[in-house]
Amino acid sequence: MPQMTSFMRLLARETEKMVSFFFKGGPEAEEEEGLDRVYLDRPVLDKETGGGGAHGGLRYALASMQGWRAQMEDAHSCVAELPGELSDWCFFAVYDGHAGSKVAQYCSHHLLEHILKSGRVKQGGDPETVKNSIRDAFLTIDSYMHRLTKYRGWDNSGSTAVAIILSPEHIYFINCGDSRAVLCRDGEVCFYTEDHKPFNPGERERIQNAGGTVTLQRVNGSLAVSRALGDFDFKEVEWRPPTEQLVSPEPEVYEVARSPGDEFLVLACDGVWDIISNEGLCAFIRNRLQVCSDLKDVCTQIIDTCLYKGSHDNMSIILICFPGAPKVSQEALQREAELEEVLQSRVAEIFEEWQEEGVPDLIHVMKNLQSEIIPGLPPGGGLASKRDTVISAYYKLRAEKSVLGESMEKMVLKGDQEAAAALSVSRRYCEREPLLGSVSALLWAPLGQEELRSQAGGPRWRALRCSLLTLFWLACLAMLGTATTIIVQTPRPVPPRLHWWQKDLFYQIEPSLFLDTNQDGIGDINGIRAGLPYLQSLRVGALILGPFFSSLGGSGSPPNLTRINQTVGSIEDFEALIAHSNSLVNADSQWQDADIVKRSLADLFTRPLLPPSRGNLSAQEVADAVEQALLTPPEAWPSWTLGGPKVGHLGELPRLFSVLTFTLPGTPFLYYGDEIGLHEQQNNSVTELLPMRWGSYQIPGIARHPTGSPGGAETQISVEAELKEKRSVLKLFKSLSQARALEVALQCGNFTLLPSSTTAPSPVLAFLRSWECVHFLILLNFGHQEAALTDHWTPGLPTQGAIVVSSRLDRQGAVALDTLRLQPREALVVKLFDTNYNRS
Repeated sequence: MPQMTSFMRLLARETEKMVSFFFKGGPEAEEEEGLDRVYLDRPVLDKETGGGGAHGGLRYALASMQGWRAQMEDAHSCVAELPGELSDWCFFAVYDGHAGSKVAQYCSHHLLEHILKSGRVKQGGDPETVKNSIRDAFLTIDSYMHRLTKYRGWDNSGSTAVAIILSPEHIYFINCGDSRAVLCRDGEVCFYTEDHKPFNPGERERIQNAGGTVTLQRVNGSLAVSRALGDFDFKEVEWRPPTEQLVSPEPEVYEVARSPGDEFLVLACDGVWDIISNEGLCAFIRNRLQVCSDLKDVCTQIIDTCLYKGSHDNMSIILICFPGAPKVSQEALQREAELEEVLQSRVAEIFEEWQEEGVPDLIHVMKNLQSEIIPGLPPGGGLASKRDTVISAYYKLRAEKSVLGESMEKMVLKGDQEAAAALSVSRRYCEREPLLGSVSALLWAPLGQEELRSQAGGPRWRALRCSLLTLFWLACLAMLGTATTIIVQTPRPVPPRLHWWQKDLFYQIEPSLFLDTNQDGIGDINGIRAGLPYLQSLRVGALILGPFFSSLGGSGSPPNLTRINQTVGSIEDFEALIAHSNSLVNADSQWQDADIVKRSLADLFTRPLLPPSRGNLSAQEVADAVEQALLTPPEAWPSWTLGGPKVGHLGELPRLFSVLTFTLPGTPFLYYGDEIGLHEQQNNSVTELLPMRWGSYQIPGIARHPTGSPGGAETQISVEAELKEKRSVLKLFKSLSQARALEVALQCGNFTLLPSSTTAPSPVLAFLRSWECVHFLILLNFGHQEAALTDHWTPGLPTQGAIVVSSRLDRQGAVALDTLRLQPREALVVKLFDTNYNRS
């Protein structure tokens, strides 16, 4: 069942309260099960505070508060002295968790450990080395937490991180997400980190290249930050590096030289920055430091002010003051005292204005004060920062006018002990008292059941409303039933039931050339068994082995189907292989199912499609030959292959033929090494086949692998090299195999070959694979020039789509077909967006 958004959960809860108040006379006693609360009815005002000193006269303090959120998901780190030779270095960080607190809490305990583990953060070291070490630490801890999430069942939470490392010479700013760090120097904002939001141009481009979208200024309409630790639901594309996923864990790291004019640093989560600007907060802190020497008190004033200004998020802040920070002054204290006197006198004047009408409520007093221009209010904080002074003066005046006693008596009679106790406070409010909760209890209470009935206009009107409400719900149920019936009875196309050999990927292996496990220079059956995890990563579903059996006589004699060639293994090895394989097809025995017909696209290069005198096929001739092969209806279910080692060099075309193999109707058929371009190294004049190239690719139980002739050109091709290459042929195969396995349209969808253009400067082949409302457009440019979609294609196609796979693996995400251009020798698989489009 899909999860409800935060807004919908809040809307459902508030609707439930309203129905309860107006139809039952009071709130429900029990909460609806399974409906997670995002916001509380009253904020949690308890604060966690701390502080201390550090080397060089530094002072720091922190404060955090849960606020209106149902859970506290923030965390922080304050390390005033790093270990070893870095004793005069400091580390401070704020972590803003979301969807849980596990990642934020883990980072608060272990991020610094990962930064220092490399040993590259040294006293007097190169700043660039320090910055690179910090970046690597973020990627390392994110990868480690990803494994912990899988194996320990962590929640799918994530966390932003903003941190600073203070050395005697530099300040290193570290940011990943939308928390922020600000440096105030000489009374002005000197430096601040940039928030990582999905709508930033650079972040949006990375998200779209990773196949995502930015909807409602969020990643895929869900996550409000584009960089974060955790959030592993957005980091599931295995072949993409961490920095190119939908959500990147890579931080931005800056270093700023320290200056005698440095005053203070502020690190805070977005619960603070969403309410107050960089300049506003710096001005407010400078103002507070001149009247308060306790940094913890300054931090609590900041988060209280943000709460009063409307912050509904968790709030955490760390304030680090340098020796050059503002000091308490008598002039500032005098101005503060005068401001409080002005506020108290204005509250008294409002009471005098209401003398004939009664006692004004607190909201009216606050609105009156907000509409006035009051000189001397703290910059950046405004009236919200002096709310406690106003509240204290308000209740003091109520007590003096003997209104307090009457209110308490009425509330005690009603049983509202909590509100009565809150009103008994005439002293200045402090953070231990639930200001917002007690005040809201006085402002409004729902009507009781009897009062509601008396106001409803009598039994006749009540009966009429009940009848109308009943008719409304009956109409809703009727519409719901009608819609359900239409949906159930509407015929939907049922995908044909495919045999396993129609869905799976076939992979042919020469056992003696695949993988050697006993170091005798010849591949064996145990090597195939050891390589099964690798084959599973390619989504291989069937193996074809050959030659596999011993021969009855000499060379050229038929195989002995009762004995395995002893050079590749024994019958016991074969039985062990069967136990680990899902399916096994023997190439030496004839396939009996007449429904399979194997065709070779690569045979187009060797078939006599043109007179021999014409020589090698041109790009246009290749496209024409492929189109002619596709126009020939298959006699049965086809199986497409690249041709294996018998084809030889294909130049730049193997990637295009790979896209064809996985997107045409039929079963893909691979020869070992096709996925790494091994047979492109095959010399046409040499009949011997090349062994599989593994490089240093680690296979459990195998100490080393054959790598071919030392120094030969073929040693540049290997599984290890392809995995390290950012846009390798192997990663293209994995992307195509995954797309085919997940999309019914690519397995058994309708095939429509689009007409080619005779006037296009470059030969382009295009066809559609469609099933229900899902349509894939496959485009292949065989030429050496850039090509665009022709006019006779685009009018019949949707205007928008998403690139699922590109042959170069350099493009992915949303694309407009009218502006799409194919690069030379490029193939694209585009998923069309328009659900109203139907191509028979």
